[in-house]
Amino acid sequence: VFDIVAAQMRAVNGTVSVPAYSFISDVDTGIYWPGTSNQIAIAVGGVQELLLGTTGFFVPNVWSSNITTSAVFVDSSGRIGRNTSARRTKKNITAAPYLADIKLQPVRYKVKKSETNHDGPDRFMYSFVADDLWEQDPLLTVNLAEPDDFQERAVLAVLAAKDNARSEEIAQLRNALGDALQRIDNLESRLAAA
Repeated sequence: VFDIVAAQMRAVNGTVSVPAYSFISDVDTGIYWPGTSNQIAIAVGGVQELLLGTTGFFVPNVWSSNITTSAVFVDSSGRIGRNTSARRTKKNITAAPYLADIKLQPVRYKVKKSETNHDGPDRFMYSFVADDLWEQDPLLTVNLAEPDDFQERAVLAVLAAKDNARSEEIAQLRNALGDALQRIDNLESRLAAA
């Protein structure tokens, strides 16, 4: 049922099981109003599969697709986001040299069949355990309340902090070595003159 008011075509609200805009051959698939202002939703088979609103996209039935290294990602709660490293998208930027103290323990493992949505190959993989990183700093993981996965960008920041710390140590050792060699030269010159 459509209504035209003030040159605007309006439909009934619909529901997740009977969307306002659906198909003759598939009445539980289509677009509906979920009951909250400034939102629309898409249902497939009577299940909400996509929610669009002023705060972004929400995909409720996403299986753990925490791909945080791509331009677009879906987090563990089903929100779609866009990765960017541009300064214009950040605030409160501060250096984090303390990340050099994070212990990264690479592990070899197999995924439990109960934790996957597919019957992939039963093979070993290499990575990190999110729980171990979460215990050191929850910001290293995808879910702050309970670790689901680690954030690749955060681990990259840890590696960069460790590299910076090592570079500083090497520079200090070079300076100390240069000072020691200069003192040895001075001593040798004084001994030769004596």
